[in-house]
Amino acid sequence: MRTATRLAALGAAALLASAEALSQGFPARPVRVVVPFPAGGTTDIIARLVAQRMSETLGQPAIVENRAGAGGSIGADAVAKAAPDGYTILMHNITFRSLRSRSRSPTGRPTTSRPTSQGSRSPRTCRW
Repeated sequence: MRTATRLAALGAAALLASAEALSQGFPARPVRVVVPFPAGGTTDIIARLVAQRMSETLGQPAIVENRAGAGGSIGADAVAKAAPDGYTILMHNITFRSLRSRSRSPTGRPTTSRPTSQGSRSPRTCRW
């Protein structure tokens, strides 16, 4: 878990610290990490660990905001409607792929988001 968290934090920091972003003085304000699930779940815990490391790396607060409901669609839609300036990030789980498989979001807006990095990995067990 520690290795996955470190890799996720490094991936997020690398994404946010691109040369173009640095030339514009990014980040000039807090970064918002939207988790479309209730607080205390696995996705929320990982997002908080990544946000803590992002805050340390970027020198700006990374604020985790839980926007639960509709299987993650409410939080994903909030990020889709946010300004495309890099200050709003979605931390979702594998179900986001099924949400994206539809050509439109629940609100009728076309979906244009793309995965950028993997936040964590865990072994899957199946008992029959």
